[in-house]
Amino acid sequence: SLTSPSVSSTPFARYAPLLSTVLLFPSPCSSPFHPICPHLPQEIDSCPSALWEFCSVLVDYTSQDPFQVPLSSFITFCPSSATLQQLRSWGFFHDLRIWGRGVDTGLFSPEHRREDLRDSLAPNGERIILYVGRLAPEKRLDLLLDAFPRIRELLDGQVVLGLVGDGPWMKRVRESTVEGVHLLGYRTGLPLAETYASGDLFAFPSDTETFGNVVTEALASGLPVVAPRKGGVIDSVIPERTGVLVPPGDPRAFADAVVSLLSDEGRRAGLAEGARNHALARTWPMILDGLLAHYEEVVSGYPGRLKAASLVA
Repeated sequence: SLTSPSVSSTPFARYAPLLSTVLLFPSPCSSPFHPICPHLPQEIDSCPSALWEFCSVLVDYTSQDPFQVPLSSFITFCPSSATLQQLRSWGFFHDLRIWGRGVDTGLFSPEHRREDLRDSLAPNGERIILYVGRLAPEKRLDLLLDAFPRIRELLDGQVVLGLVGDGPWMKRVRESTVEGVHLLGYRTGLPLAETYASGDLFAFPSDTETFGNVVTEALASGLPVVAPRKGGVIDSVIPERTGVLVPPGDPRAFADAVVSLLSDEGRRAGLAEGARNHALARTWPMILDGLLAHYEEVVSGYPGRLKAASLVA
């Protein structure tokens, strides 16, 4: 499996031996695509020209188009439909497939709900909104923090926000004057699963996700999700089935969606059930079985693909 090099964060030299091997010893190849950042086109000019020349040789000795790199693969896997569309917008029109991510539905489950944990966060029976992820600007925490005072006002203060994670905005959030916000720190394993299961709703403001693993963990835990209608989360947050999608970058719309959901327990409970059912259809064994089927397709089609390529040459 050939992973496209990350121009902005991964030294290209790390991949050179692997790419050279592919050139010298052709073999069936698939490539999972990992977007570099939301602003890739603006970064291209800063990349060494030798990098792109090497990549073009990998595909076609006469091609100088760096965006043709995945054509050396029979299949390029994308983590979500949004990423697939992004690749197409950059000029990739060969065989793109979606390889989503699975979730451990045994670990992340409503069964791990803890009333004592709820009491520690919401001693007066407040509703609990959770966010799990990096505390950083690219996650659009500013939008969530802007939306929360309105949420709290419309729900008469009967709501708290728990932030699980760590990152450069930890200090900023800690010094914030927004009432009802709890920093819960970095959690993994069972403590994380218990935190998910003890919430009422998952608020995820990021609009730059390629997939959003924390969203599927929340769904598996029986939490409906409110998220922007942009990025990889749209494959998991299905309106009126698993959650609510709102216009990206709109804190008022985000707040109103959260309030509407928390104000209607029947609707919230229905979406919670739908969220869990959605996750149960996306366990890791199911996802990996699909991936193996793709690999088998690549291997079985390799002789014919190689023959066709030699005829063209």
